[in-house]
Amino acid sequence: MTVPHRSDMDQATGESSRFVKIIASIATLGALLFGYDTGVISGALPFLTASRIKAALG
Repeated sequence: MTVPHRSDMDQATGESSRFVKIIASIATLGALLFGYDTGVISGALPFLTASRIKAALG
């Protein structure tokens, strides 16, 4: 059984922490965009009345 060298373990740890940081950044960006979108839609809903929708359709 061979024992991995310290530099090999540091390299693997560095690669995995970089991967985790990238995934966390993407997840954070997605959550921020979802929250922004929800706020925009909630702000627009009072202006979308049934009479305007029916008038636009026919």
